[in-house]
Amino acid sequence: KMRNLCLSQIVHFSLDVLDKSSRVLWVDSERDRLYATYQDQIIVVQISACRVLMSTFLPLSSELICALPIAELGSILIAGSGGSLITMNESSGEWEEVGEIEGGLLATSLSPDGDLVVCVSSAGEIVILSTEWDVVSNSNKCSPVLKQVSLSWRADGQGFVISRHSADGKGRVSIHDRSGLRVGESDVLEGFCGCSCISPDGGIIACATRGKDPKVLLLEPNGLQHTSFPVPPSRAHLHPSALSWNSDGRLLTLELLDPATGSATVQLFYRGNYHWYLKYELHAGLS
Repeated sequence: KMRNLCLSQIVHFSLDVLDKSSRVLWVDSERDRLYATYQDQIIVVQISACRVLMSTFLPLSSELICALPIAELGSILIAGSGGSLITMNESSGEWEEVGEIEGGLLATSLSPDGDLVVCVSSAGEIVILSTEWDVVSNSNKCSPVLKQVSLSWRADGQGFVISRHSADGKGRVSIHDRSGLRVGESDVLEGFCGCSCISPDGGIIACATRGKDPKVLLLEPNGLQHTSFPVPPSRAHLHPSALSWNSDGRLLTLELLDPATGSATVQLFYRGNYHWYLKYELHAGLS
């Protein structure tokens, strides 16, 4: 049984950015780095020292989709909605266009082993690339693409999930093996906000809904709903924005955003005896 969690340390620092829109954050705990990317700027921070290692502007002509550090290459993969795939060397800041997804790009994600890059095009095509930028697979399609798409990998890199949702709050989650083959899919999810994540062992897929009774839905590997638990009533007015598991799958983290202030609340849940317990809550304002 897990006792209550205690916060051992918290560090605050601010970043000097020109445009605070299109924020994308990525933490590489093994390398002690935080990557903060904005529409036209990327900043690399050494977390332990709160020291900026690099700050440079992005060579993108379309909206930023993601920026993913590829440790083995010593570079950062930058993807734009127009379909551009660009790598930037972390040491020199030099960049190179390594590919383009025809018709535009909705989501991109790097496998945990750093060997594959999965891209979902605006047409719903799943394109899988090696980090030598050769096409491994591009023959699979997910179900009709809606407004927004996100990707989440299993920790062992043997599969991933694709979440799709529309402005009316409906969506689906599809489950794919490493080659991109679809092996499962959920029913239509009412109130789905588009954020989901797969547990490290691939056994549970967590999805968040919003609305009158916001919940976290827990799906089986084939996409069928297994169970759910509610967002605490005191936080029901907040919008779920992200989900993530810790490394051993014992804790599930839910991020909630206040649409009025933009501040965030992070909740950590623990499962015991088929029940999910809220173990810790952290508030992060914008001041």
